[in-house]
Amino acid sequence: MAKRTATIQYRYFKTSDLWEGVNLKDMVVEILRRTGRGSDRAMFQEARLRKIDLDQDGSTVLLNQLSSQETWDGPVFSGQLVHVKPGADLPGISSSLDESVASFELQNLSIGDQVQIVNGVLYFAVVGNHVGLIEDNKARGRTLERYLTRILQDSEEFEPGQTIVLNAKLEGELRKIDKLTMVPKRSASSNVSPDASEDSRAMADADGEGGSVLEVLGVLGWSASEMADLTAQLPPEGWLEGRFHVMFKQKRKRLSVDRAAFEEAIRNLSPGAIGLNGGGSEQGGLKTLSERTHIDTIGTLLDPEEAMAAIVKTLRKWSARGDVDIRFDN
Repeated sequence: MAKRTATIQYRYFKTSDLWEGVNLKDMVVEILRRTGRGSDRAMFQEARLRKIDLDQDGSTVLLNQLSSQETWDGPVFSGQLVHVKPGADLPGISSSLDESVASFELQNLSIGDQVQIVNGVLYFAVVGNHVGLIEDNKARGRTLERYLTRILQDSEEFEPGQTIVLNAKLEGELRKIDKLTMVPKRSASSNVSPDASEDSRAMADADGEGGSVLEVLGVLGWSASEMADLTAQLPPEGWLEGRFHVMFKQKRKRLSVDRAAFEEAIRNLSPGAIGLNGGGSEQGGLKTLSERTHIDTIGTLLDPEEAMAAIVKTLRKWSARGDVDIRFDN
């Protein structure tokens, strides 16, 4: 069985604006044991009761595979969150590319109304108010936040305006941040050259979505024509790299941003997107608590049970190492 490298990331549930003793894992489990929308079945019993149209665009976010219900009274709940969109006509070639023809005909190939396209898959585990997750390009930590917020609001556990915020955790002893370095995704004319620098290849391989160098230049005031002229100068397999330094200042004074506030602000950025410079120097990427691991695959997808087990194993490791205060004693 093939394996794929995945990054397990840590998040913690922001509780400062909520009531004392709030427990994310217990709330989610309790809601899943309730009857679902217009049904006499509990939500955990039927996947259709756990689907939500978050974006009002015909796509659906579904809490699909769940850890065994027999374990839910213990410390851990884990699951697979899937973002799907309806089937559609896709351009393609219906014949073999080895046929002896002058050209191939491009056709709109229908995959059928009953087929749902998997747009992204996220795996997560919750222990109290601690969360471990594995993202992909289309199913991000923000997707999990929005989904959990919705089921808590629909169940009236949350009042309107209350939301789930899952903060990242910065490693190291840095308490205040007064400077940061942004490293957006490269803007390339084609694929990365095999001779690209290690930093450039890391940028190209960065997980997830986010701003590119050109998008940052647009924010800085570059016009579309100026950026087009710039990219026109790129040779084949060339690309634009950028590092943008941001300081927090007031007149001639440099200000500091509280660590907790910064952990919330950068929680949905991919590791490697930001380097920190404050009371110490942390170059080479965002120092959030995360760990890369190898997980079995089923076809092109991660094995769901293996992925969820790997997250729980990593949370236990971080707890035993003292990186986070997670309790597994119940």
